[in-house]
Amino acid sequence: RLSSTKGHSHTVIRLAWSPDSERLVSVSADKLLHLWHVKTGESLQNTKAHSAYIRGVAWSPNAKLIATCSSDKTIKLWNPITMAQKKLLLGHSNWVRWIRFSPDSKLLVSGGDDNFLIVWSVPEGQIVQRIPGHKNTLCDSCFLNMSGYQLPPLVTASIKGEVNIWLPDNGLTGFMHYSILGIESMPVVPPGVIRYVVMEVGRNREKQRSDGYEGDAIDFESTGGIRLSCSIWDTNEVVRVQLFEFRPKVSLKLLGEFKTTHGRLIVGGQAEGIQKKFHFMTPEEEHLSDGGESSMTTIRMKILFERMEHNANLKVTVEEGKNMKMLEGNRFVTPRIVVKTQRGQEYGTPPVMSSKTPHFNVDMYFGIGPGTSELHVAAQMINKIESTCEEFGTCSLKMDKLLSKVCSQQEPLSNWYVVRSNDEDRKSCGSVRLQFAWTEASKEYSKKYLQFGSPLSAVRADEPSIYAPKRSLRLFGRTVWKGACRWCHQTASHHDSQGRCVSEDPWIPTTINCLSVSSDGALAAWGTEKGQISIVATDTGDQLALWKAHYHHVYSLSFSPDDKSLLSSGLDIHPSMSAEEAATLSPEEIELLPRKSSVLRWDLEGWLKTRMKAR
Repeated sequence: RLSSTKGHSHTVIRLAWSPDSERLVSVSADKLLHLWHVKTGESLQNTKAHSAYIRGVAWSPNAKLIATCSSDKTIKLWNPITMAQKKLLLGHSNWVRWIRFSPDSKLLVSGGDDNFLIVWSVPEGQIVQRIPGHKNTLCDSCFLNMSGYQLPPLVTASIKGEVNIWLPDNGLTGFMHYSILGIESMPVVPPGVIRYVVMEVGRNREKQRSDGYEGDAIDFESTGGIRLSCSIWDTNEVVRVQLFEFRPKVSLKLLGEFKTTHGRLIVGGQAEGIQKKFHFMTPEEEHLSDGGESSMTTIRMKILFERMEHNANLKVTVEEGKNMKMLEGNRFVTPRIVVKTQRGQEYGTPPVMSSKTPHFNVDMYFGIGPGTSELHVAAQMINKIESTCEEFGTCSLKMDKLLSKVCSQQEPLSNWYVVRSNDEDRKSCGSVRLQFAWTEASKEYSKKYLQFGSPLSAVRADEPSIYAPKRSLRLFGRTVWKGACRWCHQTASHHDSQGRCVSEDPWIPTTINCLSVSSDGALAAWGTEKGQISIVATDTGDQLALWKAHYHHVYSLSFSPDDKSLLSSGLDIHPSMSAEEAATLSPEEIELLPRKSSVLRWDLEGWLKTRMKAR
């Protein structure tokens, strides 16, 4: 301890360093804003800043402003020399829990209990953008220092375990159409070894997986190739093709991957619809080969970039369905809705388990241009037991008529639409309630974020997580009894509305307390109320690590400037008792144990290189 001083009469909630590290500002539940001299520990100034608890404080990188936020729903800007209030910012309808200045000090971002992410101009204090950030309270955020962006991407976390990355709105550039035709010169292996390919866009935004093949080459061209189409909102979005090797009852191994971005393919002239060859790189960053001197493993692909003139944005909310017709004689099917405008813009809701009146409440965002002629809605029934998906009803809306209705109203248009069968009779198969909201495409791309975030948490959920009974009893063509799930060994009542297994595993992160990002923007880390820390790659969403760092809450995280270590502070059992000894005690006895806050340093240097290769 270098020094200790007392200046607040209640809990100190947040601290912020000045850019020159000579002064420190603190805020507290006593509603005071304190300015300190670091070397002497002397209180330079203090003022009553808010009428309720002060939840956050930030010092602008150019050292010209201090910002505070409070439970009184306000944000205030202060002069760091005179401590005079310069601006009062009103825009939140509930507690404001955090604030962050952009690296250039021209923007301020805030969030809190109203679930909205608000971007403010500085020093004017005007609202630039208001984004419905999460479904729960936004508890923390960080700017990412990533190259290729005029406006730095933003990472936010909610208390319910959601972590999103928000990218600058550069408009919808167009669509990319990928087709994998084959793989040549793979390493020679004994018979029975299976290879398969996984193609992925972004943070698991779009994904395709091939069947398994034996031999040293794979020909997809005879079956039409592995095709994937996607919209391009971010030219820096990662595209990768991974080649896996599976040895039955032995191991699953990543042989190599081809990794690039949409932008590199477009600029390099490799997205013109002509067959090209690309090389696989091993996890050790060497060229994958069949063992010969010059026979490197290559993947044959056709890539076509379809440019689009982006005129407007259409937000479609799939709210609910009613009278959804179930497949006759089978009650284990689950409905979902798929909305599509054109190839590359197709989004679906999660399935809702065994319901004729499903509630979806899923938002979808579409870019609208001259070539967007209609909106196609399809209702599907998914049978997780038999692994089947069947389209049972469709509905098509003309885009020009739809937009004329949406634009003529000040409020979003909400209406029921009938989905009809695909046969000649076109009978009604139920109705879907859709809500539409239209906005003009932004021209000030450098100042705004996309209205939808990309998830960083739980990007790759385990496949065996949907209810699938081990046994069932059918009588007269109808299933009358269903047994326990083959994955979680629980009955259907122990699954959520989407049929997912409800896990009681204590390693599943719940409430997020804090968030931090590495100095190069490649990693994001967050800590939970259960003492776990997660580290994720920001470009792909790969989870690199999840471990139990503290016995209880993780209060804060911070990467070192060189990103070689991570500091965490949290609540632990008193050092006089080990975690192994505590495991033998009952929950009541554990609650009586003394607690002690601790700060731990985690070495990432050697470990991180290994994990980045193994992902």
